[in-house]
Amino acid sequence: MKRLFKNKLSLFVSILVPISVYLYCHLSLFSSDLTNDESTKRKWNVSSNIVKFIAGEFKGLMSDFILLEAGALYGTEVKRIKGGRYISINSKPDLVAINRLLSHSLSLDPYFQQIYISAQGWLPWYGEKYVKKTNRLLEIAGKARTWDWQPLHLEGFNNYYFLKDKGRAGKLFLKAGQVKNAPSFLGILGGRLALEGHETEAAIFLLKSVLKGKSETDPGTSELLDRLKALEGVLALEKSVKQYKDRYGSFPDTLNDLVQKGLLKQIPDNPYGLSYCINSEAKIFFDNPECNVKK
Repeated sequence: MKRLFKNKLSLFVSILVPISVYLYCHLSLFSSDLTNDESTKRKWNVSSNIVKFIAGEFKGLMSDFILLEAGALYGTEVKRIKGGRYISINSKPDLVAINRLLSHSLSLDPYFQQIYISAQGWLPWYGEKYVKKTNRLLEIAGKARTWDWQPLHLEGFNNYYFLKDKGRAGKLFLKAGQVKNAPSFLGILGGRLALEGHETEAAIFLLKSVLKGKSETDPGTSELLDRLKALEGVLALEKSVKQYKDRYGSFPDTLNDLVQKGLLKQIPDNPYGLSYCINSEAKIFFDNPECNVKK
């Protein structure tokens, strides 16, 4: 008897939940004078916990549906066909509503790749506020998709291109490079940007992490080793420059001053065949063939 009751209850729930989802998503829950877009915005103006409760065991299905809702909202607010032509409706779509929909979709299924790809395509191009919202979605996707280097790569791009934070971008590229099967250029690019962000030690540490477990014959390994050696040379020079500043109250005019003052035995070898150089702000270069300061 109990078993029969449980079976009936399970059947009832399996029927009730999809019906509830259908009613919530498809029927007009508000006044009839609302447009489809306005209805969509208001319909999903709830917390992600409520959306999860409504979805029940159909979280994947609901996630797909909400992503389609977000795409439809973005598309109809940006362009609409009229007289055979595309015209702009709003100078900026309702990004708050679209971000909310993407957040709901990702909370239901953080493994769904298309969500973070859509977020990257739609949101960050409308200002710093939405770059940060996109990065938050990428962080969630990255934590769930530990085998996927692309969320970290896209977050690094946003920090570099939109936020102008080269140091943070470099760290993210280096972390992306640690993911199995990630392209080797991420480690090289990450080291370069981390250096430009004055985070040489972090760049060295993360590059070593990228190289850990790699064979010297693996594709891209020799390039990463060259980058690591160059950064270690930069770090040695940076430390000597700081000692020079502490002792003499100013930065050296040339890096040879470090050797002459006994702070460094010799200038480190550069695997790129160029001379290290220093500019007026005491920034060290290892890959600038036309460094316009004294060497």
